[in-house]
Amino acid sequence: MDYQLPDPLFFTTPSDYLARAAPSYEEFLKALTERPDYFPDYLEELAQANDLDYSEYEDVSAELLEVAAAVAPAMAEKIWDKEVLKQQTWPFETDNDRLDAAYAQLAPTIVGHHDEWCCNSCAWVDYETKAEKGMYPDAEGYVFYNEQSSEKAYDSHRGLLLYFNSIPSSEEGSKAVARKVFDALKDQGLKVEWSEDSETYIEVPMIWQRRLTPRS
Repeated sequence: MDYQLPDPLFFTTPSDYLARAAPSYEEFLKALTERPDYFPDYLEELAQANDLDYSEYEDVSAELLEVAAAVAPAMAEKIWDKEVLKQQTWPFETDNDRLDAAYAQLAPTIVGHHDEWCCNSCAWVDYETKAEKGMYPDAEGYVFYNEQSSEKAYDSHRGLLLYFNSIPSSEEGSKAVARKVFDALKDQGLKVEWSEDSETYIEVPMIWQRRLTPRS
């Protein structure tokens, strides 16, 4: 039986959708080219994912927007431009700008990661492995949030959950890292909640407005 495209609402991000729903990249692309009526829904889902995971149009193209660009380039560009245009109504400084500034304030002592992994399990394995291999030579720790956390922040403006660890990992070291992260977030004008527990997270209530760049 030929592969059939499911309802776009069944997937959360294009990467997740392609990984779970399509038997192969080629079959996914073929199904899209045979369903021009599907493009608007698919591209609207891409636009939402762009707000979450990317800041550069080229970054999106490198992953999955290339599918849309191959079959409906004008529509893909139009939706991206529409998302960029929305930013004109945003405040001069958004909560995401403040988060970026806090990460910059912490560097290079504490490495900040944006939305690089789907969940904590994958993130912890990656960052702990990098620390063990000496890939954070100047750092005393790191801080990150995962895709699940950013999706909740984007969808409902709930608090963004930031997780942290020290290098090498220890209870007191992790607390020290968390205090520095807490202070940097406060310095940049963000509201911050933390229980002083090294085993929990820092919560940042925020309105998710991550900037996209115009296409070059």
